[in-house]
Amino acid sequence: PLSNRTDSVYRLQGGQVLSCLAASEDCVWLGGFRGEIIRQSLNAGDAAATRSWQVSLDDNGIVNHLRVNERRQELLISNNDGHLRILNLSTLGIEEDLTLPWSINASA
Repeated sequence: PLSNRTDSVYRLQGGQVLSCLAASEDCVWLGGFRGEIIRQSLNAGDAAATRSWQVSLDDNGIVNHLRVNERRQELLISNNDGHLRILNLSTLGIEEDLTLPWSINASA
């Protein structure tokens, strides 16, 4: 439902630079220049409202694109380091890590 108001969802921590974002029904996903992803819950009272992962340690590990697939309960993470990672939204663990010889700019 529309609320006709705006609000901050996430405040950047020291030095964080965001490169992409995606949203689902109950949270916002943020990708960063240092290979990090951040999950920010939109549910009031969520004890684990903010959680972050380091999915790439590569100097070129920028998160280029995030895509939520709610039907399959997964987040597709496209990185500049040539990896397409799939995060299981139920377990919050990386289920697959596909490596390609080029940067992955988006996924569908």
